Amino acid sequence: MGDITQLKRGPEKQRVTLMAGVLTRMVEQRMAMDERKAQMEEQMMQHMMQHMQMGKESMANCPMMKGPMMHAMPKAGETPHEHPGGQK
Repeated sequence: MGDITQLKRGPEKQRVTLMAGVLTRMVEQRMAMDERKAQMEEQMMQHMMQHMQMGKESMANCPMMKGPMMHAMPKAGETPHEHPGGQK
């Protein structure tokens, strides 16, 4: 019997134990995800500080600024809802 079946049909004490395990795992995953996000933000800030020290032209040549996410970011003077060619 799988965990979901046990959760739906098992004895109440077993369901409570399984639910506690699920919640514990979800909290652990969320904490790990938050920690990884904080590390990535710190790395990005350090990277951006390097560009500031090297001058603004260094950012234009940065491979990180040429990735797929950067194509979705608005250009200078555009609002987030405007797109080149007048599309919205």
